[in-house]
Order: sequence, then C-alpha cells, then structure tokens
Amino acid sequence: MSGSSGYLAKLSVCAAEALDVNPFFNTFHENMGPTIIQQDPPLISQSNTLNLHFEISDTDSLHQAQLVTLATSQDLIPGLKLLDCKPLNGKRDTIEFTIPESIATFDPFPSLLVIDVYGNVARQWDISEANTRTRLDVNDDGAVNILDLVWVASHFGQTGTSNRGDVNEDGIVNVQDLVLVANGIGGTSASIR
Repeated sequence: MSGSSGYLAKLSVCAAEALDVNPFFNTFHENMGPTIIQQDPPLISQSNTLNLHFEISDTDSLHQAQLVTLATSQDLIPGLKLLDCKPLNGKRDTIEFTIPESIATFDPFPSLLVIDVYGNVARQWDISEANTRTRLDVNDDGAVNILDLVWVASHFGQTGTSNRGDVNEDGIVNVQDLVLVANGIGGTSASIR
C-alpha cells in the first residue's frame, strides 16, 4: 500500500468512527455537559513539525478528536478537510497531534473537533489562538441545532462572500453547507480555559 492510500484509509476509518455516534444516524441525546478543551502552546520541533497537545474532558464521555482545516480550491470536495483523528476514551483524555510545517502554515490554521459518545461536537476553530466562534452556529446562539440548519436552508442558492449560510465559503449556499451543518447538529462552541 502506498503512503497516499494508507493516509486515505486512515481518514476513512476516522470518518466511519465519527459516523458511529453521529446523531443523524442514532437516537438524539441532548448535550448533557460541556466539553472542555485545554491546549498547551504549540511547539515547533527540530524536524519542522508542529506538536499540538490537548487535555479534553466531557461529562458525557469522549469518543474522538479530529484535526481539520478548510478545503482549498485544489481539493476535490469543498468544506472541511480531515487531516488526522485520535480515538478518545473516558471522561478525560490527553492527545497530541504532530503535523508537518506545510500544514501548520495553512490559512486558516488547522482546527480541533471533539466528539462525545452521543455525537455532540465541540469545536475549537482557531487552535493557534483558541478564541473564535463556531462557524456552523450560523445564528450565534451557542449551539449547532435545527435552527442553524433551517437558517442555511432558507438561504439556499444565495451567493456572495459575506453570507453566513455559506459555511464552507465557496461563494454559494448549497447542499454542501447543509451537510456540514447537519453533521454538526448537537455541537456547541467549545468551552476554552
């Protein structure tokens, strides 16, 4: 198996594991408790990689952490691009991602998604600064829910660069934006200390 196909196989397993608890495919559970994400400052190693270290806790128990970035025009599928994932266990876990400097210089910087055992997703969109809002929460009520999905659907087909319904920022509100918001239903903005 070549390096590229091994990477794609790993990401396919990541996506399948995330779908295992996705509320769209399972009985919906309310978000019972907040997910707390604590991040140490990023460290650049001598091998030109960036080490990201996180301590994560959730009263509902943790399932998976995903490192993502926004897809570029060179990617086949717009929206979020999965870079790596780690399984999580229990109510508290520590993880580390090591990413090449070429990815660490992406604009925007890679982001962290944390999925609990009920499929609730907490996001830390700018892990370089750890201080931004959730992009999928288009109505800014602090949660990604059916109201966000309805909002995006009501703006379906609209174009422009400042349309909040265009969550993947490809210039049009379309089915890809609906899918991104639907996959995020149940998530909240990450609580960051």
